[in-house]
Amino acid sequence: MSNKNRLTLGQASCLVLGLPPTPENRKSSKEWFKSSPLAVTFKDDDNPLEPIAIGKAVKQQNVFRFHDYPETPSTSRENSPEPESESSGSSTEEEEAAAFNMHSVVNQLKAYISLEEPVNPELFDKKFVTSDVIKDIITHHFHVQVTTETVSHWIGRDGWLGSTTRHRINGKVERGRWAYVMKTKFQDYIQRDRVSSHKKYLKYLKKAGADLVTVGYARKSPGKESCAVRVRCLQLMINKLRTRYRCAKIFVSPSCYAYDRFDERDLKDEPDIINNLKFIKGTMQDLIVRLNTKQQPIRLVILDYAGLSTNVSDIHHFIK
Repeated sequence: MSNKNRLTLGQASCLVLGLPPTPENRKSSKEWFKSSPLAVTFKDDDNPLEPIAIGKAVKQQNVFRFHDYPETPSTSRENSPEPESESSGSSTEEEEAAAFNMHSVVNQLKAYISLEEPVNPELFDKKFVTSDVIKDIITHHFHVQVTTETVSHWIGRDGWLGSTTRHRINGKVERGRWAYVMKTKFQDYIQRDRVSSHKKYLKYLKKAGADLVTVGYARKSPGKESCAVRVRCLQLMINKLRTRYRCAKIFVSPSCYAYDRFDERDLKDEPDIINNLKFIKGTMQDLIVRLNTKQQPIRLVILDYAGLSTNVSDIHHFIK
């Protein structure tokens, strides 16, 4: 289903309550759900045009199964050109939603938990790490409730901690892994530094003004996953670039290796992926065209080093 046919939160709220979707009813319906224990949503495998209401606690514990409706209608890239400014950042609510996803959580956990003995062992404790231990870390840093089953799924899907073993703890057999876990006070220090760095970044953007356009780039390596999974992974990166890093324009490479030359990426059209991504301006080929035209200078944002390229000589050539 295309994004332009997606209901807004107000429209979905009216449908659930059986009210005509007038502007007044949309506003009052949203306010009613805001103060109630219910949330308007739709499941991953259901029709978004058939909204349902479930308990907010249930929805929060199943963040990948239940989806939110947008506050305002989505429009296509062609019909709504974005100005080249820093104003494309979104609300705190959107930013928090983008920040809390499987990839961001697992990436942060990798800073706290290691199978290998760390070079600074005084910062870590060696312990048997169960899904409950990881769940407590997630709750502590993200202030959300997730189920043990969800945690097991995330860790198993990423594979970074390997397979589990059995170990008896307080007379009870548990499944987990022996690993080095960073002490809580040092985890908190990293978290505070992460938040502080982001605030400094936003302050820098504000100070720099509109002299430069913030442009984001994301890529996905070739793999065997389905088109839907590839779209979902790319969209998570796009959302993070748009919300957390305030990128006004975002370009993607749906399927390329980190060592591929920039001018050889995205030579083959992949409409099944590109047409299902929101908030993008095109592929690497479109970004190259933009860089070769006399437009406003840019600052390029990527999520990590390999997210751009591991081909050092090509990076030098690209920057020049």
